[in-house]
Amino acid sequence: MAGASHGPVLIVDDDVDMREALRLLIETRGHTVATAGNGAEALDALRGGMRPCLILLDLMMPVKDGFAFRAEQCRDETIAGIPVVVLSAHHDSKHDGSLVGVVAHFQKPLTDLQALLRIVQQHCKPPPTC
Repeated sequence: MAGASHGPVLIVDDDVDMREALRLLIETRGHTVATAGNGAEALDALRGGMRPCLILLDLMMPVKDGFAFRAEQCRDETIAGIPVVVLSAHHDSKHDGSLVGVVAHFQKPLTDLQALLRIVQQHCKPPPTC
């Protein structure tokens, strides 16, 4: 697990059901999870000091979409290094310049949950237990 760090997995998605399903899936593997309903909420949390081990980012959201979120993340050196996984039904997103440097891209609907969980495991250590 080289490079893995503690901290929550941050799920950024406007779909409440998707956020909840991903939260439950990831928490059952021993990781903590934080959520945001759009890119603006996520940026507020990050600029407020949250340091997730990984961000799962939807692209198509109201208020601030994933493209705008990623562009701002990359411009802010305090949060630019947080790895991002894109989860989106947006077919051409792999070719968008604002998404350079994402660690993975999954098409919605998600069909390979095990691959997603392997990426979470690669980047995130479960919190220590007694």
